Amino acid sequence: MPSSPPQREQLVSALSAPALALPQLRSGQMAVIEAVEGRAEVCQCLSVLGLTTGTCIRVLMGGAPCAVEVGDSRVVLRGEHARAVRVTPLD
Repeated sequence: MPSSPPQREQLVSALSAPALALPQLRSGQMAVIEAVEGRAEVCQCLSVLGLTTGTCIRVLMGGAPCAVEVGDSRVVLRGEHARAVRVTPLD
């Protein structure tokens, strides 16, 4: 079931929080992608999957590997790919 989009207040308060590596989030948390770092191949792969700066995601399974919901898609990421995504939690 897709979650509702974050409210403006959540997005504004998230901007002041430090970015974390994606595996640091818990299941159920929502976050905004702040950056995608790492090797060019990794960044390209994540971009194709829809994991780009400014995108809102929901964590389905925390840690590494992890599973996230991006729009209507669900994506599972291994360690290197998961650690390349820097996020700011919304909750």
